[in-house]
Amino acid sequence: MASLKIKYAAIIISSLIAGGLISVTAWQFVNSSHKTVQTEQKAPEKKVLFWYDPMKPDTKFDKPGKSPFMDMDLVPKYADESDEKSNGGIRIDPTQVQNLGLKTQKVTRGMLNYSQTIPANVSYNEYQFVIVQARSDGFVEKVYPLTIGDHVKKGTPLIDITIPEWVEAQSEFLLLSGTGGTPTQIRGVLERLRLAGMPEEDI
Repeated sequence: MASLKIKYAAIIISSLIAGGLISVTAWQFVNSSHKTVQTEQKAPEKKVLFWYDPMKPDTKFDKPGKSPFMDMDLVPKYADESDEKSNGGIRIDPTQVQNLGLKTQKVTRGMLNYSQTIPANVSYNEYQFVIVQARSDGFVEKVYPLTIGDHVKKGTPLIDITIPEWVEAQSEFLLLSGTGGTPTQIRGVLERLRLAGMPEEDI
C-alpha cells in the first residue's frame, strides 16, 4: 500500500513538472510573438515622396510605372532617404571601399605644375610646303639667298628667270604697235602674255 502511494505521488509530481515546463514554454512563445507583432505594428510605413528614373534622377513622377526614357520601372524616393541619389551623388558600400582600396581627397583649386622632357626632331610643316612652278619654260638667271624656314611676303623675289616665250610675245607686240597692227592682233598678243604667266602690271 505504501509503495502504491509513492508511485501515485511520483506520477503527480512528474505531471506537475511537465505541466510547468509546458506552461513556461508556451508563455515565452506567446510573449515573443506578441513582441514581434508589436514591433511590426510600430514600424512606421515609409512615405514615398516621388518616383524617379535612376538613369535620369532629375525628373520626378507622382506615381509608379514604366520610365518614359528607359524601359525600366520607376524607383520610389522615400522621405528618410539621403538626397545624395537625387542630387547626382555616389554612395559606395564601406565594404566595397575597403575591398577596392578607394581613397578620397578634398578638392582644392590651384595650378598644375607638369613638365616633361621628350626628345624630338624639329622640322618644317609639310602642309605649308608649296612648289612654285612657272607657266612657261625659262632659264634661271639668279637665285636669292633664301632657305627652308625663312618667312617671305607677297612680292618677295625668289629667283630671276628669262622666259623666251615672253620675249617673243613682247617683240611681236612692239612690232604690231609700231606698224599699225589691228586691235584684234594686239589683244591676241596680250592674251598670249597673260597665258604665259606674265603679271598684269608688267604687260
